[in-house]
Amino acid sequence: MDTVKQVTVGVVGDSGVGKTLLCMSYTANHVLKDYKPTVLNHHWTLLKHDDLIVDLQIWDNSGSGEYNSLRPLSYPHTDVFLVCFSLKCLRSLENVRSTWLPEIEAAVGRRPFILVGCKRDDCVSGRKTLDVLTDEGEEMAQELGAVKYVETSAIEQSGFTTCFHLAIKAALDSQQTTNQSRGVLESRIRSRPSTTEVTSQTLKPHRSPLPARTTSSVFSSSLPPKVSLTKFLNSYSDWI
Repeated sequence: MDTVKQVTVGVVGDSGVGKTLLCMSYTANHVLKDYKPTVLNHHWTLLKHDDLIVDLQIWDNSGSGEYNSLRPLSYPHTDVFLVCFSLKCLRSLENVRSTWLPEIEAAVGRRPFILVGCKRDDCVSGRKTLDVLTDEGEEMAQELGAVKYVETSAIEQSGFTTCFHLAIKAALDSQQTTNQSRGVLESRIRSRPSTTEVTSQTLKPHRSPLPARTTSSVFSSSLPPKVSLTKFLNSYSDWI
């Protein structure tokens, strides 16, 4: 029986860069003609990846500033991110560095991500020239520590499958590394002796030699031999 692994992908980026088109083109295998702003869309699909069945959950997050406080609530459950920008908007690429990665890291620390350049179809069809060249996207991906850089085109129906397959692989690799680290830690904890064992095996009682008893100099100089202390004190009080 094939093993089932759950992978959650978070899709983030500025509003209108093509996130929803990316998700729908992959899960429903069709191109959206009309863009509708997204608050939070959830997509789910089962697919085969190598020898595994992957339960793929995709969260298509709104890029609107109105949801800055709500959007990160889904991040702790996310294994890998697709951080998107538009190839015809240089500002959206700059926001990857200044907005989206800092938001992710503030919520969950470092997570693997794929840098995705969307809307290459507008440039392919001749309607607009590229604001971001492929070399620039690859350079940014390397600088920011992305797993990979991918460009997508709705007209050519290219790049969508590549994005998600890379994301799934990155998520599974990350899960495996986490599980291995957890296993090593648990093994170290189990191998440590218990508190009782440490006490009995490594701790030995230590007794310092008792100091020699001394007598007050006043009493020792005045006390005659074989005179009781009571008698001496009475005599001493009479003398005073």
